[in-house]
Amino acid sequence: MPAPPDLTPLQAAARALLCRHGAMDLAALAARLLAEGFDLGEDAEAFLDDELLECADHDELPDGRQVSLTATLEGAVATSRLTDQEIATGVVQVEPELGLLLVSDAEAFPLPDGRTAEIALSGARDPEADLGVWQLSGPPGWLDHLHAGEPAAFRLSGGVLHVQAAGTLADPAAAIQALAEAFAEQSTDGDPIETRQLLLAVLVDRPHVLAEPLPPLTDLLDAAELETYGDWVGEPGTAWGHADDEAGPYGLDAEGHEALGLALAGFQKTLEQGPEELAAFPEVVEALAACLSVDGVAEAFLDGVLAEADETRAAATAGWAGLLGQGAPSWPGPHLVLAGCAERAGDVESGQRALAAALHADAASPAALLDAAWYAEDRGDAPGALSLLRRAGVEADDPQVERLEHYAAPGPAAAGRNGPCPCGSGRKYKVCCAARNGHTLDARVPWLLAKAAQYVQRPPSRHLLAVVALARVGGDPDDPAWVDVAFGDPLVTELALFEEEALEDFCDERGPLLPADELALARSWVGVRPSVYEVTAVTAGDGALALRDLATGERVQVTDRAGADALETGTLLFARLLPAGEQCVIAPGVLQIPFTLRDLLLALLDTDPDGVAIAAWLAAVDAPPELRTTDGDPLVDCVAWFRVADPQAAGAALDETLEPHDGHWADLAEGDDGQVLRGTAALDGDVLEVRTHAESRLEALVATITAAVGDLELLDEQRVPTSERFAAGASAPPPEVAPAGDAGMAEALDTFMQQAEQRWVDESVPALGGVTPRQAADDPTRRGDLERLLDEFEEAAATTPVGMGTFDVGRLRRLLGLS
Repeated sequence: MPAPPDLTPLQAAARALLCRHGAMDLAALAARLLAEGFDLGEDAEAFLDDELLECADHDELPDGRQVSLTATLEGAVATSRLTDQEIATGVVQVEPELGLLLVSDAEAFPLPDGRTAEIALSGARDPEADLGVWQLSGPPGWLDHLHAGEPAAFRLSGGVLHVQAAGTLADPAAAIQALAEAFAEQSTDGDPIETRQLLLAVLVDRPHVLAEPLPPLTDLLDAAELETYGDWVGEPGTAWGHADDEAGPYGLDAEGHEALGLALAGFQKTLEQGPEELAAFPEVVEALAACLSVDGVAEAFLDGVLAEADETRAAATAGWAGLLGQGAPSWPGPHLVLAGCAERAGDVESGQRALAAALHADAASPAALLDAAWYAEDRGDAPGALSLLRRAGVEADDPQVERLEHYAAPGPAAAGRNGPCPCGSGRKYKVCCAARNGHTLDARVPWLLAKAAQYVQRPPSRHLLAVVALARVGGDPDDPAWVDVAFGDPLVTELALFEEEALEDFCDERGPLLPADELALARSWVGVRPSVYEVTAVTAGDGALALRDLATGERVQVTDRAGADALETGTLLFARLLPAGEQCVIAPGVLQIPFTLRDLLLALLDTDPDGVAIAAWLAAVDAPPELRTTDGDPLVDCVAWFRVADPQAAGAALDETLEPHDGHWADLAEGDDGQVLRGTAALDGDVLEVRTHAESRLEALVATITAAVGDLELLDEQRVPTSERFAAGASAPPPEVAPAGDAGMAEALDTFMQQAEQRWVDESVPALGGVTPRQAADDPTRRGDLERLLDEFEEAAATTPVGMGTFDVGRLRRLLGLS
């Protein structure tokens, strides 16, 4: 068999040896190459290993043996039952049945007639992406001699791929046993391994069992009591990570994933060969249109091919979908893709036409019904949108349904068609508020905000939500919480709309659909910035709030029936006030702000931050405190128990080594402000208990005690980061926390806190405008802020876990002369 091009003489010689003699380890291969006269340097195996890393057609087994892939695959056969769509499109799903082809690492396979079949990860720019589907695609008609549902054999011989009807299948017993044995040899404790690794091991050590047509690989693995997941194989019941999500991304089942892969591959081939080639095969057009019409596939396809803003690719996608729609108009999928392309282009007229065509093709298409309801809602047609949602099977308790039911019912400005409009405009009802079913603009403000929020949650704008949500949860992309935050936190939606300019895009793109008064109102909101407001008065019952803008001093009246009853005078709010006719409303993303953050947040807003910066700042102040010792080590509650051989001698040694104190010993060190308690030790019979608040201190104290007492027998130990207990809001000490009855530890902690309090009253405090608490107590203009700060300390102390130090507010008041 011909060698791959571009091999060095050494690589070619190594490949020839592996083809002739089979797999061998580096030492054996190096010995044969040395015998042939090659100079491999002082470390022959390392030199050879480096050379083979860059060698095409080469791989290494987990046990270190080197193999030639072409030689290993010579004569190997994989079997698959092709579908009508695969035969029609000429694109075959590779995994898992044709996994043998992935063993080769080849990107293309010559066919007997001189043409080529190509293998590629279709539709995904990133091989790790969920949309990645390995596809084998050949020239037009290359599978026409096969029949759907019947086994087809794919055989590699002399580097050429032969595809033919499998005919009678061989007895699979030997192959089933070989797969089970190879898995047992390759897997560690039953852990999953790559399917490619399993097949390579079988091909190397049992070369004849896969040399004739057998039942498809999934049947063989099932008989061997194994299962596949993507490109992995494992024992039944393996925890596959996301395997519990049976439908997978976009709600796709196995059929949906296969249809998506075929659609992506068909689109890619059209890009490469041109639309004329596709138009010449109407059966392929029909098959691709059917693939796009499988539930969820059109949406997944759009996200796969238009993940990035690219006008050229978007135009190509729309052209391809239009070709399918014309050639196979009875399938809704191509029209859904056209509607998605129109949405991304901001073309609402084209979007509505495409959705109408999709519903004409399939009046029950869930995706078409849902998107049509979105258009109807933006137009202000609540009854029409509600009807479409019900046809799509949306539940009655869905928030969108509940919202539309409210606006589908007659509003406060409803009247007879020819009567005067109750809104006071002086016009007849039929030419005034009838189009909005009697709901005035003021009453529709929540609806307009919901429309804008719905817009930013659609696929084309979701990236704005994602970056804000990611910042809101602290910037960890591996934290799954950010997905829930993106769609569940009104503040994230608001920041994406107002600070990331999505509101302006909403007005530009959906403006032709919105009622004129709603569009004008939405445009008036563009550029409105948030601020920090103080609640100066609350009118119980009617939701009226009096607010003072702490940045400008401006006073304003607002109505917030949903949240006003929970607010008290003096509460601080991070809020955005939106004009709505003669009144102002609070945008949904409102937060109560602790007094201590008032000046810091105002300073941030003075810098004109974007939504990501605001979300990141809020995430930082919400994060659990990073608690550290005076040495700078993380605070960790550490306790260890040891058995001592002679308790009396141990006590005497500890008296000489540590500071004796009421039945226990203290490890004290000199600090900047006096002595620092580093840990304690106590004896109970022959059990020595050692406690510290840092792991490094525990290790140092144990070393000190060991040097004084002798070897200790460790019985048990516990180490719990203090921040974990703090974040959990523990109200009682778990077993590893020093109990309140531990007089020595409690006394030492209280002494430490008194020292901290005495320092604090004379330190500059940002929440007090930079003055010290003692100066604020003497300044009538600052004393109110000081009182608020002390009140917040008192509230925080009530929820602090037992065993953690907190300021004693009573002592602070006495120090400051406030009590």
